[in-house]
Amino acid sequence: MRRIITALATAAVLATVTQYVISLVNRPVPSPTPPAVQHCEEDQPCWDCHTMGNHRCGPTRPETPATRAENT
Repeated sequence: MRRIITALATAAVLATVTQYVISLVNRPVPSPTPPAVQHCEEDQPCWDCHTMGNHRCGPTRPETPATRAENT
């Protein structure tokens, strides 16, 4: 009788431990928070004319009617 009780107790402990381990393995992994995307306009400090827009970083020569026509 003592062997039966010991076997039942051992089985109960093993079942509990197994359920606990399975719950640890199957727990959901939190997804990382996506980085905040900042929308920049040309006149804002975050604007980088070398990598954004048309990559023109200002006038390279004086503005004249001829150069204004080229830029449009």
